[in-house]
Amino acid sequence: MESLGVLLLHPMNAYLEQELDRRFRLIRLWDSPPDARADFLRSNAAAIRAVVGNAGYNADSALIDALPALEIVASFSVGIDRVDLAKCRERGIRVTNTPDVLTDDVADLAVGLAIAALRKIPQADRYVRAGLWKAKGDYTLTTRFSGKRVGIIGLGRIGLAIATRVEAFDCPVNYYQRTKKEYPNYTYYPSVVELAANSDVLVVACPLNEQTRHIVNREVIDALGPKGVLINIGRGPHVDEPELVSALVEGRLGGAGLDVFEDEPNVPEALFTLDNVVLVPHVGSGTHETRQAMADLVLGNLEAHVLKKPLLTPLQLRRATMKHTTSDSDVTSLATTSPSRSPKRSAYYVVSPSRDSRDDGDKSSSTQATPVYSSPLESPSHQSSLGPHSRASSASRFSGPLLRSPSGGGGKAASRKRPRGHGKGWHEVDVIDEDDGEYDDEDQEVSRGCVVAFWFSVLVLAFTLVCLVVWGAARRYKPTVVVKSLTVDNLYDGEGVDHTGVPTKLVTVHCLLKIDVDNPSTMFGIHVSSSSMQLMYSQIPIANGQLEKFYQPKASRHVASVILHGEKTPLYGAGATFSDTGGAVPLTLDLVVNTRGYVIGRLVRVTHEKRVQCPVVVSSRSDRPIRFTQSACSYT
Repeated sequence: MESLGVLLLHPMNAYLEQELDRRFRLIRLWDSPPDARADFLRSNAAAIRAVVGNAGYNADSALIDALPALEIVASFSVGIDRVDLAKCRERGIRVTNTPDVLTDDVADLAVGLAIAALRKIPQADRYVRAGLWKAKGDYTLTTRFSGKRVGIIGLGRIGLAIATRVEAFDCPVNYYQRTKKEYPNYTYYPSVVELAANSDVLVVACPLNEQTRHIVNREVIDALGPKGVLINIGRGPHVDEPELVSALVEGRLGGAGLDVFEDEPNVPEALFTLDNVVLVPHVGSGTHETRQAMADLVLGNLEAHVLKKPLLTPLQLRRATMKHTTSDSDVTSLATTSPSRSPKRSAYYVVSPSRDSRDDGDKSSSTQATPVYSSPLESPSHQSSLGPHSRASSASRFSGPLLRSPSGGGGKAASRKRPRGHGKGWHEVDVIDEDDGEYDDEDQEVSRGCVVAFWFSVLVLAFTLVCLVVWGAARRYKPTVVVKSLTVDNLYDGEGVDHTGVPTKLVTVHCLLKIDVDNPSTMFGIHVSSSSMQLMYSQIPIANGQLEKFYQPKASRHVASVILHGEKTPLYGAGATFSDTGGAVPLTLDLVVNTRGYVIGRLVRVTHEKRVQCPVVVSSRSDRPIRFTQSACSYT
């Protein structure tokens, strides 16, 4: 494999560069000064059979023209918008990229940017480092991420991964893409403006092409509004950057988390002074694990090419559709297949108008291409040793039904020309009829399909009825929640000021709450969690805590402990009555416990919510546990 000359266009990854140097004859483009690169390429042109680029540096038309021996372009990225695909198709040059392996990392970063933007994590970090916590006191309050409506532009691989992650935060998921998909838990909106108007956080995760360039414009930004947050982990040109900067400066947009920019690495300087934006330098796939996996895909594709084996992640270069461009956040606009055909072999396509592509995010073409080969043996589904080709495999090469002969005959004839003037926009191609046998009667095919559909519907209905019966039986098993005791470790008050400097009485509380959870079900275990548990004085929460999520097996009882803590809570007007209590402080304990049981996996589940309110009198002079009877609290 050392005979394969590989041109590496830019320093990308130390492991990739080392392995390319070890396995092949590596030629580094940056070894030559920029003004001498034309001569450098000319002197090495005969040796360079492969090019390795990435999302920023790749094989454009000029480079391909300068390399007459070029056979393969292996991109160290998902995005191939800097590869001249038309030129590669014309020259028979194979193209590969690195899909799938970066999905999790990019989705993780999208969620991280959303949390960082809403909770202002980088700003809080700077606040501590600058010594302002000690000098000015507590940091300003921020906004929670849990429960926010998350809108996703492009529900492809990465879009779905983001949706799965935000569901764990109890976030409703909305989405937009060219075609509506059957996602019962997600809400579809037919336009980006409508999606933005119904979202708190808008995430851009679609491929980049002419239709999605500036898909987030002023109208979309205004629909998202002054409390909305925009997250871009796709490509910079997805967003109209001047409009974004203007909206952030003027307060028409609440905030943003940006991994990509229109003119990288140049970032608008106006963003540097804003406190409502989080910026990272295009690091969506920037983890050791993912970069090594991407490098291994590049190396594997090059080795497969040399050994004349199927490529791992080839791109189909469609002869009947225009050049696509994709984002690092998705690759569904260009299908990868394995094994691939020879790069020198021509393939032709029947193009059906107004058909959706299989991509769920790309809008660069309104057609779907179906290959038709010059002979049956050229189809990937046939081997030369198989003899006559099968009816099923031959029929699968057409996107529409085969035309019958005028006499209605099925298939003794050789190839015929599809007649002109049919009015449906089809290109004229040679249609290959069957060598032997006749087509089944169309009515029989319809009848057979109806029978299959009927029995499938019966099975679905029967399964649904079973699930409903099981769900009804499981609903009667309601978990019991009982407050057992409250132990106050610290309770003291004193004069002070709040974070704005207003004088008031401040109270600090630290206590331990114990609750008993009983799962009476003999059918299933339950997952137990809670919203915020509060200890309140005169409607003011002075201590908070939350139950740590746990799983409780069927037919079992569990005592859980929760720490309730409040540090220097201002009482304002209620402070006067607090000082008159003489050490005995009347409080109210308020908590909500949620349980969820999965009866048949996630298909059948039962949920219950129990709210408990208990009046309690505590004293700073006693640390003995205060025990509750069941009648002392209200349970709803």
